[in-house]
Amino acid sequence: MTHRKIFKNVCDFIDGELDEATCEEIKKHIASCPKCRIYVDTVRKTIVFYQANDAPKRLPSAAKKRLHAAIALKFKEKRAPSAAKGRGEK
Repeated sequence: MTHRKIFKNVCDFIDGELDEATCEEIKKHIASCPKCRIYVDTVRKTIVFYQANDAPKRLPSAAKKRLHAAIALKFKEKRAPSAAKGRGEK
């Protein structure tokens, strides 16, 4: 089981919509991978939180700015290596 497969199937896993073999594979992986276990638990808690609260909540302005900055930074980090490759850099 790869991390990419965990990320791709997390919602279907939580909703119980995957076949038994794939579910067992994911369970086995998250039992031994703390990062994926935290990821799956966080997604599960987020779903429960939003289902329990009928009205959508507004994100505080300061938190929204920090979130957008963090996303922009991650996006920039991901694009930087591929841009360098395109210019023949390593």
